[in-house]
Amino acid sequence: MPRHGAGLAAVCLVFGSYLLYLGAVLLARAREVATYGSPRGFWFFGMCALWAALAAIPAGAAGAFASSGRGHEGRGWLVLVVVWIVLLPAVYAGVRWREGRGRHAARAERLYGPRAI
Repeated sequence: MPRHGAGLAAVCLVFGSYLLYLGAVLLARAREVATYGSPRGFWFFGMCALWAALAAIPAGAAGAFASSGRGHEGRGWLVLVVVWIVLLPAVYAGVRWREGRGRHAARAERLYGPRAI
């Protein structure tokens, strides 16, 4: 089925790109990483890669739905790719929003102390 190949290609593209970024940063800045620890981008782009790979699941469902029916078998992969690309900005915005909430909570705890429950 072409849509299975397209979904697998989307997931491999995401994780391959993240691993390429990770390897390039570790290779170029090995001394800084050893001295100061891993950069903040490792976590952020790792979460983006994870959620982008998981976004291939609803995109695959949309592709399967679009390819159901007589005469529409060949368009499932195209729908999968289009829906997945449309979901990527939402993934990025969600990870940014979650990261911002974590930073604000940590700042509030530093300023006001831990909450009494």
